[in-house]
Amino acid sequence: MDIDELVIQLLTKAPLASNLRLVTVAMKISQNLERVGDEAAKIANRARDLAQEPQVKTAIDLPRLAQMALDMLKQALDAFVNRDSAAARAVIPRDKEVDSLNKQIHEVLVQHMVAHPKSISRCLNWIVAAKSLERIADHAKNIAEEVVYLCDAQDIRHTLKS
Repeated sequence: MDIDELVIQLLTKAPLASNLRLVTVAMKISQNLERVGDEAAKIANRARDLAQEPQVKTAIDLPRLAQMALDMLKQALDAFVNRDSAAARAVIPRDKEVDSLNKQIHEVLVQHMVAHPKSISRCLNWIVAAKSLERIADHAKNIAEEVVYLCDAQDIRHTLKS
């Protein structure tokens, strides 16, 4: 809300095109960061629930998924701070890697639920946590795309080259 208010004040001063891009990108990034916070809260709630239950004995690499998503987010934000289009562009294709790992985790957990029906509640918590991490990576990609727009005045969202 503070960022939105500041943006409105800046817009009343008829900024240059580059400044206008900075203001609009900052607003969009703040929205993505708010969504990241929502996903983090979901993960925390699922972790709390999982702490109350026995562990799932299956091979899922959720720590790797978390590290990938957080690395993407850090790199996207660093690209914004440094106004580095190349660094932002490097973040974007990594989203496919995260999507693939999330799908793999989901498949392993579904197989585990079929084999061990008593684990369904626990596995569903893991699936939701993995999906939230995948969404965090999506928000990192969105931020990176906005950085490209800021730096290059080129909207690459929804393009095959992004």
